[in-house]
This record gives sequence, structure tokens and C-alpha cells, in this order.
Amino acid sequence: MGGGTLVSNPLFFLRSNNPPPDLATGDWQVRVDGRVKQPLTLDLVALKKLPAASHEVWLECAGNSRSRWNPPGEGNQWDDQAVSDARFTGVSLKTVLDQAGLEADAVEVVATGYDRDAQGTPFQRGLPVDVAQHPEVLLAFEMNGEPIPPPNGGPVRLVVPRWAGIASVKWPARIEVVNTPFRGYYNAERYIVVTAEGETVGTVREMPVKSIMAWPGEGEHVGRGAHTIFGFAWSGHARIEEVEVSGDIGGIARAGNHSGALLNCNVF
Repeated sequence: MGGGTLVSNPLFFLRSNNPPPDLATGDWQVRVDGRVKQPLTLDLVALKKLPAASHEVWLECAGNSRSRWNPPGEGNQWDDQAVSDARFTGVSLKTVLDQAGLEADAVEVVATGYDRDAQGTPFQRGLPVDVAQHPEVLLAFEMNGEPIPPPNGGPVRLVVPRWAGIASVKWPARIEVVNTPFRGYYNAERYIVVTAEGETVGTVREMPVKSIMAWPGEGEHVGRGAHTIFGFAWSGHARIEEVEVSGDIGGIARAGNHSGALLNCNVF
């Protein structure tokens, strides 16, 4: 999406479950193995020799707007800051998986990061094979035309459009293809969908339909006359069909793919 919505790298929101690793650009490499016919290892030089593509992608933390929940949710008490738009350049993960050759029983693709928690356990997150093979899923090495900053996942990170940011694993060290559903901590115990009764019904995947009012801000008063209301609506499921705006409860989006909106109104 165009229209001036790109967020500069210094202002792009930051969220990591573990501290960033001490990883020099020249030391990065990723191992692709598991249920593949030809395991391979790529460093940044080898990765950049493969065909590259650029895609504008909105990334959003699964917990964005968590501060509005009642009762409060665990974790960072985001308001609406944990979503940003950037243009990422890299190699389609499908290109790399095709080079390795998937076995017929492949079910999921598990990315393991260089980062570690306090106990030394690496971050891991799985993707269904069909999602991992979508052409827009990237092993990205540029962000807005510059090398990806280390806090944002540089020198290389996964970028998974339409899914919650947790799927876009930073600093990937290993891409493992597995033939059973991945039951790692961040797939089965965290970033999951739980009913009011406490039943787990699945892992967090595509981002739901959502809309925010950017101007006027909450509690802000405007004078009489014509005004242009500005806001955004987006989702990981489909294109936005309709946004309804109320003078007292804000906006409601009906369906979505990343989109901005300008609406004119009169205040009497």
C-alpha cells in the first residue's frame, strides 16, 4: 500500500521475546534441514545471490491494543503503537525451500532464532508448509532500502505478511522442515487463542479485522465546521470492504487488508 504510510526504521515498533543476539553481519548463516532432500546452509552473501523481491508489509504485534482489554492481558501494555509499515526486500522462503526440496510428508516449517532466553532456550515458531511457501514470505535483508537494523531482526529476518508479528522470526539460525505439527512453547503455550472458558482453540495466525482513529485523538475536541477524519483499517484475511464511523464510538471495519481511509464530516 502506498500513500505515505511507510514508517522509518528508527520509528518502527520494536518487540522481542528475548534480548537481541550479539550477531555480526558476516557471522549470520541459516541451516535448512529436516524433512528435505538436500540440506543446505546459506550465509548473507549466498542469500543475496538468489532472486530477490520487495514487498510493502504491515507488521503488528499480536498483543497490540492490549491495554484496552478488560481484564488486562499479560505482557506489554500496548495502546495502538505496536503496528508499523515498511518495505522489505529479500529472498522468498519458497525459493530456499525449493532449493532444498521438501519431502512428501512435510507438514510445518520451524524457524529457530539466534536469540536465547535466560535459560539459554532459543526462540522458535512454526508455519504450515503452505503458508511458508507463499511467494511473499521472505528471508528479508533490507528494510526501507537499508540493511535491517539488529533490533528489528537484522541482518536477516523472516517476514510473514498478514500473520501476527510473532510469525516473522528475527535472526533465523535454522529452518527445519518437520512432518508433525510443531508443539514448541511459542506455538502451543504462548501466542495462542483461548476461549473465555480457558480452552485453547489454536495458535495465533492471521491478524483479525481492526480499525483505529488516528485523528481526532481520544478525548480531543474539534471546532465547528468541516473536518477530515483520518484513520486506518486492516486485516490479514481479506481486503477492506467498508468502514463505518460513529461520532461517539469511533470506527468499525467490516473486512480487511491493510488500507487507510479519509472521511469528511461536519461538526455542528
